[in-house]
Amino acid sequence: MFKKWWAFVLVGILAAAGSGCTNFPSLTGGNDNSTDAVEQFIPDDITLDISELPNTDSQNAKAHNADATISGSAAYDRSTRAGSRVMNMFQGAAQRSMALAAVINGDMESADVTEVYGDFMVNSTTVNYRADFAAFDFDGDNIADGSGNAVTEPIALRVWVDRGDGFERFLCALVTTKPTTANLGKGALYCRPAAARSTEYTDLMVYTQWDRTEANHKWNLAWVTGQLGENYSFDNAILRVDHRTDGDVTGKTVRATTMFSDSPYGFDTFSMAGHWQAGSGAMLLHAQASGGITDLNFDEICVALDDLDTTDSTLCNDFDTQDMNYLDAADGTETAWPADFPAEPTFTPTTTAS
Repeated sequence: MFKKWWAFVLVGILAAAGSGCTNFPSLTGGNDNSTDAVEQFIPDDITLDISELPNTDSQNAKAHNADATISGSAAYDRSTRAGSRVMNMFQGAAQRSMALAAVINGDMESADVTEVYGDFMVNSTTVNYRADFAAFDFDGDNIADGSGNAVTEPIALRVWVDRGDGFERFLCALVTTKPTTANLGKGALYCRPAAARSTEYTDLMVYTQWDRTEANHKWNLAWVTGQLGENYSFDNAILRVDHRTDGDVTGKTVRATTMFSDSPYGFDTFSMAGHWQAGSGAMLLHAQASGGITDLNFDEICVALDDLDTTDSTLCNDFDTQDMNYLDAADGTETAWPADFPAEPTFTPTTTAS
C-alpha cells in the first residue's frame, strides 16, 4: 500500500464541480510516479454537452405559481426548464462522484497494488480514504465481478472515506472498458457524494452508467434518489442523455422520468423527452406531469431553444426521434449499495499514514 499527498488535486476538482465547471484535469496515459505507471482506470468526467438548454428556473417556478394551471408556452417553459435543470444537476453529481479517482490514480505507484489509502483536504477538513480493487459482486448475481487489480479489465473498485467520525461507503464502480485517448470507455458507478464532502445533500444517492465505446453514439444514464439541488428532491428518478452523430450533424436527446418529493414547479410526477440538433435552434418536446392542480400532457411540440415558445414545426421535421420514448419509471431501489460493499473497509493499512 502506498500514500502520496494529492490534496491540491481534489480540492480543485471538487471546487470546480460545485460551481458547475467541467474543466477536469485529464489523467489519460498514467501518472508521473517514478515506478510502474498505472493508467487511468476511471473517467474523471462523463458529462455530455447540453449547453443549449437553460440551466435556470423561471418565474413560473415561484411558489405562488406552482399550482397554477399551465398550458401553451408556460407549459413548454416549465417542462423544458425542469428537465434541463435536473439533467445539469445529474451531470454535476456524476462529476463529483468521480472526483476521487484523480487522487487514487495518483497514489497508485505500482500496477501490483490492490489496496490503496491516502488523504485529501476538502473545506479545510482532512478526509482519509481506502480503496480496494478486489473483485466483488457488483450487480447482485452472486458472482464476483472485476479482475482484482486496477490494470486488467473489468476493474472493480470500492472506496470508503472518513471525515473524522469513522469510515463510511463513498463509491463503488465496475469499469468494463478503461478510458483512453480515443474515448472514455464504459462502466457503472454507485456514489453517496456527502460521504466525502459535507456540503453535499446527505440523502443523495446516484447510480450512473456511461458508454463511450461507439464512435457515433455516446450516452449517460443515472438513477437518483434524495435531494439533487435546491427545491429538487426525488423519491426516485431516472435520467438519460444521448448524443448521436451522423456526418457533421450531432443529435442530442435528454429524458427524465421522476417522482418528485420537492419541485419548484409543483410537479409530483414528471416525464419529458427533448431532442434537438446542435445548431438547429429548435427542440422537439414531449412531456407529462401531474401535481397540485397541474395535469400536463403534450407531444410533438417544436419549440425554439432561445425562448422555449412554439416555433416553425418544419425545423423539427428531420430530427432523428429514435431516443424519444419516455423512460420507464424507477422504483427507488436502484441506488442502493450492492450487498457485497460492506459498511467498513475491507483492510487496515499495515503502516501509519503520514
